[in-house]
Parts: sequence; structure tokens; C-alpha cells
Amino acid sequence: METGVFPSKLKIAKVITIYKSKDKPILLLPSVSKIYEKLFHNHLYNYMKIDSLMNKNQYGFRKGHSTINAVSKFIFDTLHALDSGNYNLSVFLDLSKAFDTIS
Repeated sequence: METGVFPSKLKIAKVITIYKSKDKPILLLPSVSKIYEKLFHNHLYNYMKIDSLMNKNQYGFRKGHSTINAVSKFIFDTLHALDSGNYNLSVFLDLSKAFDTIS
């Protein structure tokens, strides 16, 4: 973690032909790789949380935050804008499929 390099040997996955969706096979990663990723995630997450580097409106991938929080904030902001005679612009992005590919 100190070097910021993910070991190449932990990136190797076994591709099996059981499909979870239309045409995307399941990848089996080494158990050590999953543990390493979890440790790195926890370290990075805690660093960003302690130093307040995460935007308060970041709802995805955060403990204690969900889509319900995001929808509630959206409704509150929209109603507030309408009551004030202003407009409200929102952009919703779903990047989950962008990372579910095989190189």
C-alpha cells in the first residue's frame, strides 16, 4: 500500500463460462487479492473520511448512505427551488456497468 502499486500476480483471474448476465462470464480472483483490495479500500476510505475529502452529497459506496438519502435530498432541493421560484438541475450517472468489463 505504501508504494501505491497493486501486485500484478493478484490481478490474474480465472475466467469460467458460467454467465451472470447475457454475455459476461464470471471472474474468479485469488482470495488474497480480495483481502488486499478490502484492506486498501478501508485504508483509503478512512483517510478520506478523517480528512473530510469526500463531498457530503456522495451517497454511493458510503456506510450509512443510500439511494434513499439521495432521493430525499433531491426531493428537498427540488421543492425548495420551486418554492423559491428557482430552477433545479440534476445529473444522475450510473457507472456500474463501466467497471463490469473484461480488458
